[in-house]
Amino acid sequence: MELWDAETLTKIKDFGEVKVGGFQDIQISNDNLFIGCIGDNRTLNILEKNSEFLLKRYENTSAFTFSLDNQTILVYSFTNSKDKQSNVISLDSFDTLYQFHKFGSFFRINKEKQIFTIGYEPSLGSKMVLLSNRWDSIISVNKPASANGFNQISYYNNSINIKLENIEFIDELFVIDILGKKLFTMSEITPVNNEVSIPLVLPSGNYLIKIVSSGKEYSSKFIVTR
Repeated sequence: MELWDAETLTKIKDFGEVKVGGFQDIQISNDNLFIGCIGDNRTLNILEKNSEFLLKRYENTSAFTFSLDNQTILVYSFTNSKDKQSNVISLDSFDTLYQFHKFGSFFRINKEKQIFTIGYEPSLGSKMVLLSNRWDSIISVNKPASANGFNQISYYNNSINIKLENIEFIDELFVIDILGKKLFTMSEITPVNNEVSIPLVLPSGNYLIKIVSSGKEYSSKFIVTR
């Protein structure tokens, strides 16, 4: 494995033979201290860039990324089709800081430590999602059609945050679970800057927001994951 300068096309370093088979992904941390590489054997090797010392090896790995602040690495691993998980790991101690399931076939971390990933929910299908820097809240990046009256629904810090389109007054609002049970009801709401926030503690699951306004009904699904 060799490291080359992308601008001058000159070789910077020769790491010699790295026994990982063909490469699936290679990344360098933003502080240039670490190199990560995944081979065809699904093994992730974390190397110290200058010394070439192998710091950590993760088996059964298909995706990873370094955080922009160089503090963590996100590793997606699996042992079988039913046991898939993503781990936020400290680059200092290599301890797992947080672990979550369902998401992780592809991901990147932005400067706010938010995680963009591909998720799958049977009732909604595959979609791009954004996990907050608390790593236990979720926002749908898919924008619902404006005909639904909803621009975006997010759940963060035990609050449902709704952005609306062309709805100036809400006669009734309902939060409904997957079994059709009404969990929350509110009447006569005036959105502020087309937004409504509802403090409500919800467990992980699929939910429906239903709004009645000027004789018309609008509804949209959202997901809570913890």
